Amino acid sequence: MKRTLSTAGDTIRQAPGKRTRTSNDTHTNVVDGFPRWMKGTVWIHISDNPKYQYQLHKAVLERTSTWFLEELRKNIDESGKVAVEAPKEGVKFNFVLECSGNDHEPLLALETKGNAAAGIGPRRVNIVPMSPNATQDSSHGQFSSTGTIDLSSPGPEVPPAVKAEQKEEPNQPSKELDDLSLLKAALAEQKAEERSNRCVTAHNNLFRIYYNHTPDISTTNIDTALDQCEALVKVAEMYGSLYVVRPYLGNICSQYRHTLFVAIWKDPPRWLNLSIPLQSASIFSEALIHLAGCWPKWPWPTSLQTISPEVLQLVTAKAKTLCDLRSNVDREILQNTIAQNDRHVTLTESYETWFVVQLFRDWFLDRQNLYRKIGKPHYGTFYRLMRKGGDSYLPADKQLEMLMGLDRGRLGMWEEVGEDLKLLKEFAQGAVVQLCKNGLMLDVEEAGIQYLTCLDVGAEDFPWMKQGGDDES
Repeated sequence: MKRTLSTAGDTIRQAPGKRTRTSNDTHTNVVDGFPRWMKGTVWIHISDNPKYQYQLHKAVLERTSTWFLEELRKNIDESGKVAVEAPKEGVKFNFVLECSGNDHEPLLALETKGNAAAGIGPRRVNIVPMSPNATQDSSHGQFSSTGTIDLSSPGPEVPPAVKAEQKEEPNQPSKELDDLSLLKAALAEQKAEERSNRCVTAHNNLFRIYYNHTPDISTTNIDTALDQCEALVKVAEMYGSLYVVRPYLGNICSQYRHTLFVAIWKDPPRWLNLSIPLQSASIFSEALIHLAGCWPKWPWPTSLQTISPEVLQLVTAKAKTLCDLRSNVDREILQNTIAQNDRHVTLTESYETWFVVQLFRDWFLDRQNLYRKIGKPHYGTFYRLMRKGGDSYLPADKQLEMLMGLDRGRLGMWEEVGEDLKLLKEFAQGAVVQLCKNGLMLDVEEAGIQYLTCLDVGAEDFPWMKQGGDDES
């Protein structure tokens, strides 16, 4: 049975008749278990908080991370990468968290004698990798387009006009400007702390998973869970550990059930981007149907630029499939008419029936133009209305009343209008069946989704299948 961590102030639970082995750590009294194993040879420092300082097993790290496998198997003697001032007896490797100039490189760095002697050892800076649309925001440096901090950047240049103004009025500080500067500094500090906490939490969750511990990800707030999953996935990607975290994150997301699908509907591109590294078929399919159904409109908070060209090509291809299907259905409905004596009705031979056919066609085209003007993409609500049939649209009694008012001298001639209109509606009701299929887990009527959702998403559409991956749903 695995023994668990207990820090100062916590009660150490001990099985009857068994002694608990504790470390001699100066900061805290810790049971021999995660996150500090007495026989662990790898020390990892990601925060000054002792809770986030780890003594882990080299074999576990090599088994769960391709990055650690490469780092820990390097020739120690030749490279000179020997732990500097090892914090614990028996530790052979000492990693600390540092800023990285490359968003695709891990943030942990191995301390070396050479770096320490030159004074350029890894800096203990806790910074979370930013999202792809991150903007400049730091009092200590500038974010690059990849979202990491570049400490070598001199920062934004002060415009000449501002410099001149500063020289002209050196002794006239503006209280408003001072307050604004203080506010900006406070906000920058708050954001830096949030990024640091996000980074530390992501690393901690990764190490927990290495030892088969459940990650600390919210199971009550899906927005918080999404942030935590994204951060963990980014860190897991850098350390080559995605295959380890997938089952845990997939299970956590699935526990949200209906709430998950509502969240996907609110921001499908963001969930689509998460589903790919997780290789989640259900999340990917749900998000893709939303994007293709609404295309070319993009009402989502996550930018279109975050979608990879390959996936965007898939979205447009699926949208074209919808467009082609809709065009075929429209053609069927508009070409439909009523036959009498095996001949299509005409204005001269059957005025009343011919008029009903034209009335239906006029309503169909007018309603499509209306939906186009108000910007309802792909008219999903329109086709679902036709699928209901009956008096959900063009109620027979009102149409009869209108037609009879057009020609009061021939009232008896309109008695069969109701039957003719019913025939046309029944045909349309059958024609739109395929358009009204719902590929989502959400009820489109209940959610008020206006676009078409009748897409089929198969294994051939999953990006990871094309790369030879497995579908882990």
